[in-house]
Amino acid sequence: MNRLNGAKCLVSSKDGTYTGLYYCVISKEESQGIENLMSNSLGNVKKVTITVKDIGKSLADCKLTILNRVSEKCYAIKDYVVKLAGIDNEDSYFYDDEKNIISKIKEITSEEYQQLIVSGTSSIVWDKIKTSINGEVISKDKAFEYLCVDVINQIKSVKEGSFHPRGGNDGGRDYIWKWSAIDNPKIDYLDLPNDLWIMQCKYSEKTTQKLKQTEVWDEIVKVIQYNPNHYILFTNRNVTRAFKDWWDGVARLDGRISKFIPFSLHIVGREDIERFLNSYLDIKNKYFD
Repeated sequence: MNRLNGAKCLVSSKDGTYTGLYYCVISKEESQGIENLMSNSLGNVKKVTITVKDIGKSLADCKLTILNRVSEKCYAIKDYVVKLAGIDNEDSYFYDDEKNIISKIKEITSEEYQQLIVSGTSSIVWDKIKTSINGEVISKDKAFEYLCVDVINQIKSVKEGSFHPRGGNDGGRDYIWKWSAIDNPKIDYLDLPNDLWIMQCKYSEKTTQKLKQTEVWDEIVKVIQYNPNHYILFTNRNVTRAFKDWWDGVARLDGRISKFIPFSLHIVGREDIERFLNSYLDIKNKYFD
C-alpha cells in the first residue's frame, strides 16, 4: 500500500466534471474505538484512511484516480468512487478496508501513467486563455504574464514589483520583484527563496511548440546587467529532454548558482502551472472558461 502513499490524485465530480489534481496520503487507522476492536475480534481487515490534501471540500460522491511512480514502476487505482467523506481544515478524508484498497492497486505502464496525467489537466485549453482581464483587453502573451504574476503572488507576498513595459526590447525581463518572507505551505513543490527576482514568460497557443535553447540563453544573458539573485522562467511550451538536460547543465553547481552566470536559475513548466491552477480555481476561472 506504500506504493500509493504521497501519490497524485485526479478528482472528478459526480457528473464527470474534472475538479483538480491533488496529492493523497494513505495510512492505517490507529483508532482503538469499540467499533475497531469488534471488527478486529471478528477477523476483519484493518481500516485505512485516505486523505486528499488541500482540496478544500468534501470528496463525497467524487470519483478518484490515484497514481504514483515508484522507481521504474507505475501504479494506479482507477475510477474509485467515494461515498462518504469528512473534512479536516483544507483536507478531505474517507475510510476503506485495507484488503479492498490493495486489491484495486494495479501496475500500469509509464505511457499510461503519462496519459492519465495529461487527461487530468486537459481541462486547461491554453489557446483559449482570456484576453479581457479586469476590463483590460490584452494579448494572450500578456494574459499569460498576468497569470504567472498571480501565481507568484499566491506563493509569497510580493514586497515590491513591476512589469517592464512592452513595445521594445524588454532586456530579458517581463516582471521584476522582491519577495517577502511569507511562504504558502500549500505550494511547497515550488521551493523559491526570497531576494530580487526577474521573471521571463514563454507562451504559445500550441503547447507542443518546443522551447529553444538559443532564445532562452539570449534572454538570460540580457538579465546579467540588472544583477538579480534569481531568474525564473515560466512556460506552457514543450520542455524537451534535450532542453532540460541543457538547462540543468547551465544551472548546475552549488545552490543552483551557475559557473556561467552570476545568479540562480529556476523553471516552472506547464505541468506545475496546471497543477497550481487546478488547486486554485479562482485564478483558473479568471483566465479560462
